[in-house]
Amino acid sequence: MKYLLVSDIHGCRPALQKVLQFYDENHCDMLCVLGDILNYGPRNRIPEGIDAQGIVADLNARAHETTLHLVCR
Repeated sequence: MKYLLVSDIHGCRPALQKVLQFYDENHCDMLCVLGDILNYGPRNRIPEGIDAQGIVADLNARAHETTLHLVCR
């Protein structure tokens, strides 16, 4: 089984779309999202292509093959 781990998306949809393209091209079986999906944080610049709603839509479309690991501090 091939897993693809991703983290620190920070709401940047173009970056996520590249990850999803890699996922498809390499026939991965599970996408594991480790955190920092939407928020870019107060100390970071706002990334180009920020689209929180688009990120949610893209990940929801793959809910059957995606696992989220949420870490709360």
